[in-house]
Amino acid sequence: MKRYPELMELDQKPRRDVLGAISDEDLGHTLGGDTLSLAELLLQQSRWEDDYVQAQSTLKLRHGSQSAPEQQTVAGFKLWFGGIEKNIRTTLEAMSDEELSRPVKRGTYSLPLEITACTYRESLIIFAGKASLYLHSLGRPVSAHLKGFVGQGVGQGRPGQADAVLRSPYLNPAASAGLARTRSRWGSPVRFRRCSAAVFAAQVL
Repeated sequence: MKRYPELMELDQKPRRDVLGAISDEDLGHTLGGDTLSLAELLLQQSRWEDDYVQAQSTLKLRHGSQSAPEQQTVAGFKLWFGGIEKNIRTTLEAMSDEELSRPVKRGTYSLPLEITACTYRESLIIFAGKASLYLHSLGRPVSAHLKGFVGQGVGQGRPGQADAVLRSPYLNPAASAGLARTRSRWGSPVRFRRCSAAVFAAQVL
């Protein structure tokens, strides 16, 4: 199952861009009110992603992981997320289509493991929308990939998330063509619109 790891690379890159743009001094920054600090946002995301890692073996997705980087510094978060990325990629690449069809229990309902991998990717998109606000608030650079990823546009044309993803140099030609076909068939009205709405909500709530 190589197509999802390739697409996950696109979805994980904005998180790496965020970590590459901040320093340890920025981790205590909040957006005011009762918003999380940037460190708390990263910790929340790290635990959610750990939940998905555990679901690959237990076939149960339970949000409530208390795992955390040993050091809650930029370097510590980079190391932690790097381990998660490697775990997810190697596990999915080794799975057969039959294994990917196994149901993952999510509260009162179940979804195939293949679809659960998609919801993991969507959690990364939502995180990117939230984190982009912190970068703007801190006056830190926001990468072109991250801007396009959350629909903030790239350059004068201000293309949206879907077009930026399809043009990304991080997606190989075969995966790009496949994603374009998916978008033309059902992606635009389903995943791209759904994720765009989620990113918008993440940026205003």
